[in-house]
Amino acid sequence: MVIGFWDRLSQLNHNAIAIKRVLTGQLAEEMREMKITKTEIATKMQTSRAQLDRLLDPEKTGVSIDTIHWTLDNFGFIPPQIYSPA
Repeated sequence: MVIGFWDRLSQLNHNAIAIKRVLTGQLAEEMREMKITKTEIATKMQTSRAQLDRLLDPEKTGVSIDTIHWTLDNFGFIPPQIYSPA
């Protein structure tokens, strides 16, 4: 079966949303464990709370996974292992 361009694009978007949900869920869990607020993280990132909310919103795929990874890395959070099918 041949997957059309738009079908493939839709599939990639769904994959990006799924990955972002995992990463943002991990970030939220780590924030709770460290007892750090969104405002504190936004201040340390030198950004606004609204921008951080966009970062954490799994439906906003315009925020890159690299940005989420940078946030996790710079705050000492350990991202979950994500396995891709072989």
